[in-house]
Amino acid sequence: MKKLIKGPKRAVMLAAGSAAGGVLVLLGAAQAEAADPAADLAVTMSGPTTWFLGQGALTYQITVTNNGPDAASGWTVNVPYGGPIPEGANPSVIGLTTSDSRCTTAPSPPPRPGTSLICSGGSLAAGASETISVAISWRTGVPAVGIEATVEGQEADPNTGNNSARHSTILISAPPPVGVPMIDPRIASAAAATALIGGAVTLNRRRTRRTGQRA
Repeated sequence: MKKLIKGPKRAVMLAAGSAAGGVLVLLGAAQAEAADPAADLAVTMSGPTTWFLGQGALTYQITVTNNGPDAASGWTVNVPYGGPIPEGANPSVIGLTTSDSRCTTAPSPPPRPGTSLICSGGSLAAGASETISVAISWRTGVPAVGIEATVEGQEADPNTGNNSARHSTILISAPPPVGVPMIDPRIASAAAATALIGGAVTLNRRRTRRTGQRA
């Protein structure tokens, strides 16, 4: 036969049970909050570092990668450009074009302050990537061009340090002779400096030998 508990002792036990239930509710809420999806979206860019004028369209590749841990429900890449000098976001670039249907230009027509190429995509699984190719048009007479892209998603991003990327290209007026490969001007400058140093050392050795022979 069960013994019934009455009076103050029963009230204390009920209160303790209610408190325990409240703790469980709080724990459940905390776990639900911690389980919110997170997607580390990153953007990178690639393209030539030098470009001879007259070679045709200069093309960059913009790649969006989801580093996880969860899938991203969507992503948007923003590439500002154009506008008057010096107020424009990127005055050297006067046009960005792409055949990718996920991209639009706003406002239109460019270039005006606030002009951007905006590309949006759907779900992106953890570890997956999407690449967009864009062709660049630039203002006449500029020595170099470059663009910066940023990406954002719908989920919390645990690492915002990789949400932007920039790439630039040096423009060279004269095309290379037929059959001669393109050389990065920075490499050419370093090679020329090395050759000058080597020539000076050789000349110094010859002078030293001649002085020794005379003695």
